[in-house]
Amino acid sequence: MACADSSGLYWVAGFLEGEGCFRPPPKSACISASQVQLEPLLKLQSICGGSVYLMKRKKSQLNHQPAWRWNVNGRPAAEWAMTLYSLMS
Repeated sequence: MACADSSGLYWVAGFLEGEGCFRPPPKSACISASQVQLEPLLKLQSICGGSVYLMKRKKSQLNHQPAWRWNVNGRPAAEWAMTLYSLMS
């Protein structure tokens, strides 16, 4: 897990509290967030690692804006979840 300065850590906690999704084990731990704005997800990636990709749209969503997803999986996700836990409500 990359180390973030305290302001970056608080930003990540706040952003993921509003926009994130946490999936615990027994399957692989995962943290993800989806947005139409790419920049916040690139900031998450620079602080937490993981990957950012353009989500595929379904036929019913063709008139919607493209959406991006950031996620981190496995041990790094579990480590980030434990680091952020005390900063979230």
